[in-house]
Amino acid sequence: MTSTGEGDAMRVGRLLVSVACVGVLALMVWFALTENPAATWMVYGLYGAGAATFVVRAVRARRRGVPVARSVAPALRGLGEVQDMSLGRPPVPPVTYASPVGTVAELVVAPPEPAVGALGHLPARPPDRRT
Repeated sequence: MTSTGEGDAMRVGRLLVSVACVGVLALMVWFALTENPAATWMVYGLYGAGAATFVVRAVRARRRGVPVARSVAPALRGLGEVQDMSLGRPPVPPVTYASPVGTVAELVVAPPEPAVGALGHLPARPPDRRT
């Protein structure tokens, strides 16, 4: 059970983080509208902060004995589908190594052997064509 002081401090902290996020977003929009190159560096900084947060979460999870894959899995779930949608890639069906139609049994019947007299007279050897 938490006291009201801790709850109020947490609420104020969340409010400050929300205001800071909205302020950074507004600043980036203003930079983009005025074509200021500082917007590029802000985006790089946000990506760097995201990467640093990822590393810190991974290290802290490792200290607690939680596997890294389990601690970052919610952030990475569906990343491939989101990337495919944003880049406009068509959906790819799963890879199969067989024909989509099932294997069909096939009966192969050998032709019957002809009777000896049915072929008629065959020469013993082919005629000589050198002449």
